[in-house]
Amino acid sequence: MNEEVDEFGESASSVSKKTRCRTSTVWSEFELEPIGVDGQQKAKCKWCNRTYVAGDNGTTSLLRHAKKCSKKANDGDETVDCHRPIDQDMYREMLALAIIMHNYPFSYAEHENNRLIHVYLNPEVKPVSRNTAKQDVIKIYKREKESLKFALKSISGRRKLSVAHFVDRKIFSITLDNASYNETLVNSLKENLSFGPYLPCSGEFFHVRCGAHVLNLIVQDGLKVIDEVVHNIRESVKYVKGSDSRRLKFAGCLAMLPLFTSKKVRQDVPTRWNSTYLMIETCLKYRRAFVHLSSIDSNFNTCPSEEEWDRLEKIANILEPFYDITVLFSGTNYPTANLYFSLCVENSIANYGTNGR
Repeated sequence: MNEEVDEFGESASSVSKKTRCRTSTVWSEFELEPIGVDGQQKAKCKWCNRTYVAGDNGTTSLLRHAKKCSKKANDGDETVDCHRPIDQDMYREMLALAIIMHNYPFSYAEHENNRLIHVYLNPEVKPVSRNTAKQDVIKIYKREKESLKFALKSISGRRKLSVAHFVDRKIFSITLDNASYNETLVNSLKENLSFGPYLPCSGEFFHVRCGAHVLNLIVQDGLKVIDEVVHNIRESVKYVKGSDSRRLKFAGCLAMLPLFTSKKVRQDVPTRWNSTYLMIETCLKYRRAFVHLSSIDSNFNTCPSEEEWDRLEKIANILEPFYDITVLFSGTNYPTANLYFSLCVENSIANYGTNGR
């Protein structure tokens, strides 16, 4: 006996059977589609038109989508979008700012998982290419450059620069180190007919030497005299940080100290003397731990001698005021030139009181 076949290619009896089985509430938000050429039965969301397989696998995927669908029925009449409307220009601006702030490569805009996150948060977002991201970064640079030029132009009086790429007639002085090309730049500016004549005191105070750079030169020359002692402490730090087993052995030595602190030994950067000072200052606190390690570890042969430890302590006392002044010079939220002189006077008085009698 032949049975009637409906538009989906199913017999009336099978349709009736499947209809009786589909009692889940999810079917109020989905409708069946014709069986495709792949033989799979699919269902389409009534609100966003996305399709999911709806065969023998149950309704799990349908229920999951129904809970997070971005479009839902509002009183059965209107549809509302649960996502905030996307502002594509704002999205591109924020992406460019992230690249600038975190020094990301322009290819960050094309990272697959990064794009997936953005699309997940708002399906309407339009990802951009690395070239578009580069153009947006350049656009922000030009905008901020013009904003800075306007801000400098609107300030009354004269200004002092340490690092800048914008120079006008209101500049009082410029701070640079002693490199020969900086001398050439300063002389060129002072001789420029459209700029030089407007400098106060005929430009006598125009070029201010960088105090931090001068201090660095002084200290670096001093460190050369004690290079061997500093080398030993540097190699000692490298040794205890060289492997996990050494770290554990040194941690055992630290635990035996009467006043143990959680401060870790520092590895310095030889070209940055302030990091060398911090390395020495930290290691001096763990002097006894290093000495004990040298007595139980025959491979540790760079531990400073007692005489060298004493020299390191004196070195740290000498470097401390230089370090304090360098930290003061490194401030960015306050003027520093005036603070330098008062600190020098205080240190001179202190040194005179200690050594002058």
